[in-house]
Amino acid sequence: MKYNIGFTLGDPGGDGHACTTDYHIVANHSADEISKAYKETTKLLGFDFIKEVGVDFQSDYWISEKFTKELLKLGIIDEKYVRELDAEWGAPAGCYEFDYAEEEFVDLYFAIVKYSLPDLEWSSRDLEEETLWDLYGAAYGFTYHGE
Repeated sequence: MKYNIGFTLGDPGGDGHACTTDYHIVANHSADEISKAYKETTKLLGFDFIKEVGVDFQSDYWISEKFTKELLKLGIIDEKYVRELDAEWGAPAGCYEFDYAEEEFVDLYFAIVKYSLPDLEWSSRDLEEETLWDLYGAAYGFTYHGE
């Protein structure tokens, strides 16, 4: 694939809890093309997935019923992942429920993109790096960049 793309989920600015996960992917479309397709599908959905799902610290592990219905209408999610009944500890009926929220968040983002960019292909990129264990977790006191 032609494009190497990276992104960081979480709090890369360090002004909150500073927890992040870095992702590295390869894709057959540029970051700009992917972003444009996301925005096109967002208009059709009537809500912005990125701004509405998983935005609060320790967010709920589900998508609201209202947004779930919109994702179902466009065939972006499968009905088998929608709760049929209210859960005692979890999603209410009619909501899409995450099993592995962070991974599924990324997958759903790209499913939204793929609606407007159907030939999109992407996969994780192996950086083929070794870990320098001497520095893993070192300088803890210097790495907080928040306020």
